[in-house]
Amino acid sequence: MFRPVFAVLLCAGTLLPLPSLFAQKTAPPPPSLILKPPPIDTRRAPNQQDVIANRGAYITGRVQLDDGMPLTTTIVIEKICGGSRTPVAYTDMKGHFSFQVGGMNAVMPDASESWSGFNAAGQPTTLSGGTQQSPGDRLLSCELTAVLPGYRSDVAYLGQHRQLDNPDIGTLVLHRLMNVPGTTISATTINAPKDALKAFNKGLDDLKKAKPKPAEKEFRRAAELHPKFAAAWYQLGHMLSASDTPGAREALRHSIDADGKYVSPYLDLALIEIREHQWPAALDAASKGVHLDPVDFPQLYFYKAIAEFNTKQMDEAEKSARQAAKIDVAHRLPKIQQLLGMVLIEKQDYTGAAEYLRTYLRLAPDAGDSPAMRTQLSQIEKVATAAPRP
Repeated sequence: MFRPVFAVLLCAGTLLPLPSLFAQKTAPPPPSLILKPPPIDTRRAPNQQDVIANRGAYITGRVQLDDGMPLTTTIVIEKICGGSRTPVAYTDMKGHFSFQVGGMNAVMPDASESWSGFNAAGQPTTLSGGTQQSPGDRLLSCELTAVLPGYRSDVAYLGQHRQLDNPDIGTLVLHRLMNVPGTTISATTINAPKDALKAFNKGLDDLKKAKPKPAEKEFRRAAELHPKFAAAWYQLGHMLSASDTPGAREALRHSIDADGKYVSPYLDLALIEIREHQWPAALDAASKGVHLDPVDFPQLYFYKAIAEFNTKQMDEAEKSARQAAKIDVAHRLPKIQQLLGMVLIEKQDYTGAAEYLRTYLRLAPDAGDSPAMRTQLSQIEKVATAAPRP
């Protein structure tokens, strides 16, 4: 069996795939539309003079759940044009949103977001749309949708929307998917008392203003005021993961205890356990997350595959990694391809491994480990020519 290729990829004595993935002890980017309260677009709805003065088409609208329950998180709004998906705005906590076609609406991605609209460096794109196009031209063949894991959104068609039209496109209703038992909206938020909700919303506002310390204080206060406040515990755990692993674990477990169907804490908890090389715990958290939402989070399958790889369950690791790749249609997680290559090396399928490593290098040509990966790929290709594919 060919082993030298693992020298760079795996830590001596342990099967830790791709140390560059988890070597840093900083907090991971927040997972789904969920893990981090996104920046909220709080601008008022424009009037006719606004539209004319800015020479751009404003779009406003509202998002609501099909059961009429209030939103307990912000929702991302995507514009889909010719098959290309671009995040353009977030709702506020009441579901209202607005954005300007051709404006500089920079929307920052969450870790769990798999849509397009960001370059390879993770920098946000904008809705500039080209200086030679009118706002109406930019909306031709476009539609608007809301994005929330576990839900299907109504679609608003924008092709006939013009500069002086009423900017309100109406309400986008989110319909619950029947095969997704988990949720990214915790019911415990609805039941939180006013003082706890006030502290929680203040924490979200502090995050929006890039004030992490005050935000942490507010989330902690919200959780203390309402011990069953899953979203507050989650946000606290996410923030603590950068500097206090035991505290982060405790907070995330409180979140899970408060609402067992809330998906968000499983994402963070699995990643913490991977960073700490606690493979059974990582597998447990990722597996439970996959059970709660098997359709929206390639990260959960990816984390599950990493844990299975490191517990030498290669068949299961391959299955999980392939499912992650299937869901990650926008290739936001190139490391999935690298992990698949490592799994197939373990299974002595060097031809298949080389194919996945080539894909990884194509998707992430400037990754920090790309020089080492090219060297390893060369080694694998040499072995593949000498060894029959199983």
